[in-house]
Amino acid sequence: MTIREQTEDALLNMGCSPANKGFGYICDAMELFKDEELKQHTIDLYGKIAALNNTTASRVERAIRHAFSSLVTKGDLKVVEKYLSVINTNNSALLGTLYIRLKQERNALTLLTK
Repeated sequence: MTIREQTEDALLNMGCSPANKGFGYICDAMELFKDEELKQHTIDLYGKIAALNNTTASRVERAIRHAFSSLVTKGDLKVVEKYLSVINTNNSALLGTLYIRLKQERNALTLLTK
């Protein structure tokens, strides 16, 4: 399973609609997080996602914020808490937490299949 597929699965399980633009942008972010520098500079990350999707960085930021806000207020809180820190709800912290949790999940699956 790719990181994109894993992210899509996690977002769906949390209750995020694939029709939400932020859904796709969050998936793009997880794929781009392979570049360690982008984890530190979300402004650069938004720019790269915007370029991939022919939009602006501010629209990407707003769509991601809206997607996370929807998850925290309307999503399945048990699943949301599994993947996100609902205490700190800024985009960069939530993206970073999601990436780490997905990475942990991938590592655990790798250990189980060995």
